[in-house]
Amino acid sequence: AHHIVGYGLSGMGTKAHDWYVIPLCRGHHDELHRDPHKWEQKYGYQLDFHRQCFDRLFGLGVFG
Repeated sequence: AHHIVGYGLSGMGTKAHDWYVIPLCRGHHDELHRDPHKWEQKYGYQLDFHRQCFDRLFGLGVFG
């Protein structure tokens, strides 16, 4: 799981809350941490991906 970075969801030296994560393989996770701006240009915004993941989870009934 990748904790979303660059959107004010965490403080200096801290990580975002565990609700603000997106599932990534090791390769994409490393790529995102090397250059978040470039990663988002290539794959889309982290927050959009987060919303899509939660939409899917709710659709599957994971949260009720």
